[in-house]
Amino acid sequence: MPDAPGVPGVPEDAGALREADERLRALLADKDAKIAELEERIARLERLISRNSLLTQCRRALMTAGEEAAGGQGATGRGPQAG
Repeated sequence: MPDAPGVPGVPEDAGALREADERLRALLADKDAKIAELEERIARLERLISRNSLLTQCRRALMTAGEEAAGGQGATGRGPQAG
């Protein structure tokens, strides 16, 4: 690469390289911000799934306890349910 006029050892396109570097750094910062946002959304979804799973377990436990309290008759009161 030829040197910039009057500055030995500095390529002519050093300014263009700096500008490209700045643009790439800005793009990288944008991508990092988007990744952080997506990580937060994933964590929120994981918490919702976990909470939903706990609620399902509680409902099943309440239904089982209700059936046991009814003498194993199930929700209809007509004896054990098939399937």
